[in-house]
Amino acid sequence: MRPESPQPTGPRIYQMDRRSTPSGGAPARGSAPPDPGLPEMDAASGRVEAQDLESSAEGADGESLPLGAARAQLHENYIVSQTRDGLVIVDQHAAHERLVYEELKARHADVPVDSQGLLVPEVVEMDDDTAKLLLEQAEGLEMYLETLLGLETNNFDTPDMGKWELKYHDARRQGLMTLFHLEAKPRGYLDVLVPKFGIPRNGGFTSFRQTVRGSKSSTGLTVNNLGESIIVIHPDRTDIDAHMWPRWTHDDIVNAFASNLRRLITVSGEKSGNQVRYIKGHTHENPRSSQLISMIVNGTIAIEFDARTQPGKTSLRNHGTKFRIPVKDLDKLYAKNNSLT
Repeated sequence: MRPESPQPTGPRIYQMDRRSTPSGGAPARGSAPPDPGLPEMDAASGRVEAQDLESSAEGADGESLPLGAARAQLHENYIVSQTRDGLVIVDQHAAHERLVYEELKARHADVPVDSQGLLVPEVVEMDDDTAKLLLEQAEGLEMYLETLLGLETNNFDTPDMGKWELKYHDARRQGLMTLFHLEAKPRGYLDVLVPKFGIPRNGGFTSFRQTVRGSKSSTGLTVNNLGESIIVIHPDRTDIDAHMWPRWTHDDIVNAFASNLRRLITVSGEKSGNQVRYIKGHTHENPRSSQLISMIVNGTIAIEFDARTQPGKTSLRNHGTKFRIPVKDLDKLYAKNNSLT
């Protein structure tokens, strides 16, 4: 009778069996040549946690773990876990992608998610006469200018038309036009400002919609130029930590402006129901970045906050901080301005 082989006393080490070769380094006779796409490993790439493999897959608090308890790692990429009646192999890279995806979903429910355009946009080149003709053809049609141009506008840090950013405004209202969005630092400043300066609304939430223009605002907030930064503060509110006032560096502001608005087309029109009659357009080129900061400080360009609390949640809903300018003052920001009418 053959004696039974002794059973291992410790936990099994999971690793890939490697092909052995003669001492000379050449493959053994009759064996398959090495696969060039799968080079030989210099060392085993497996490890195991020194735990009782017979224990049930439960957490420290006794709750069942859907993916089991991690027991081993293979090839520095795969996790082998034990469940009550089987095992699960988890790809660490795929698991990490899922975690990032879930985090983005959670962030999207609270604040706008950072994004950028990844595709090369289609560039539309036209001279002044062609642009004028296009505006004339668009007049009176139930169609938006972007549709006529075959464009899809975007909220990314790239112009709508590759080289030109396109913006529409109501000719009957010479209000503010949004130039760009740019969040302030430090992180969490809205958690301080919303309770202090927000207004309670029906529905159980507090709204913080505030337009600050230089030294003017309904709540006493003012824009100040300190060194190389723009900061919004209330000079009399000593109860707020000085480090929590929203601020932007000059470079961040100039970069946000220049990345999207080096060349701008503005189109005015009158909207009636679902129809828009386009009246005239203007082109703006060669931005005067040096004017940008001074126009923010003196109140020509407004800083607009738009955030609110959410009933039943600790997080805020932030619709983004905008830098906005009166349409009539756009020419001051550019060295070259032309009419298309």
